[in-house]
Amino acid sequence: MLSSAADLERLEIEVPGHRYDFVVGEGIASRLGALVHEVCHGTRRAFVVIDEALADRVGGTIHSSLESAGLLPVLARRKSSEAEKSLAAAEHLWRAMLTAGMDRTTVIVAVGGGVIGDLAAFVAATFMRGVDCVQVPSTLLAMVDASIGGKSAVNVATPNGLVKNVVGVIRQPRRVICDVNLLAGLPDRVFRAGLAECLKHAMIADPELADWMDRRRDAIEGRDAGTLRTLVVRSAKVKATIVSRDERELGERTLLNLGHTFAHALEAVATEAISHGEAVGLGLLAATETSRVAAIWPEADPAKIEARLKSMHLPVEAPQRARLEPLLHAMGLDKKHRSGRWRLVLPVGPGQCRVVDDPPREAVIAGWRRIGVKH
Repeated sequence: MLSSAADLERLEIEVPGHRYDFVVGEGIASRLGALVHEVCHGTRRAFVVIDEALADRVGGTIHSSLESAGLLPVLARRKSSEAEKSLAAAEHLWRAMLTAGMDRTTVIVAVGGGVIGDLAAFVAATFMRGVDCVQVPSTLLAMVDASIGGKSAVNVATPNGLVKNVVGVIRQPRRVICDVNLLAGLPDRVFRAGLAECLKHAMIADPELADWMDRRRDAIEGRDAGTLRTLVVRSAKVKATIVSRDERELGERTLLNLGHTFAHALEAVATEAISHGEAVGLGLLAATETSRVAAIWPEADPAKIEARLKSMHLPVEAPQRARLEPLLHAMGLDKKHRSGRWRLVLPVGPGQCRVVDDPPREAVIAGWRRIGVKH
């Protein structure tokens, strides 16, 4: 599943009827055109959906690289915010593509974090019933999680808050291209949010990864390119392996939602006060406490998770505006919710977790209490 060239490493992801690779390297944005052309034969037009915060920094390089590979690129700048993941934003891009003369042979290139990747992939999956998409994630979180597996979705605003990722499809990209040099320019808060997803993958299937992250803390914090390359490949391999076995989330893939039911509730209730990665970190802590209190994993050690989050400079307490009843209500809107019952992914041992149907309400509340939520 893992191979390497002189300066690239690749994970192969294979699902029924489709195979694609996940390419990791340093300074490969300048070769983007060749890497896109390699897997999108016959493509003449490229519609690049790029985070406006990246456009001035790498937009010119990407445009030139695509042109050099014989593609005709059009760049569309978008803001990276949860409000951007909407049907209105998707419609704006559909109109822009039609205005630019894009057709069924177009490839959409998503350059940015999870929001941009999700929105662009959703547009690719729906424009003219589906065109090719290449993901170029620019954040650690997007590299190790959001860009892998083909899920794309938009959010829906309701009177009770934002319901995340409730309208979407699963359609695999043609390729995922990760240039770890892009991580050097990230704000600290954005970079660290991705570490929560790496910890999540360690808790799901690779407990030694968490120990390795402890040992390499200074190099990770200093954004050493070689260290980040290893971190991206190793963390992404957990998700790639699971997705290859369960593309449609009929079983094992659900485990990738560890901590996410708590996280999505936090994001719905405290939208602007917390990022997705920060919410996931808090969700991991709350899920571990829930598992301990419910005696699903009596030996669970929430203090160890808390210490790791602190070492990554991630929050261990929910935003003050988060209150228990709105959070419990938001959990009921989660896609895993069934017939009025919660379905949570909870840790059950080192590097192991499982889906738990209808966990005790008091244990779930204990999880919220662990991260400082009050009535």
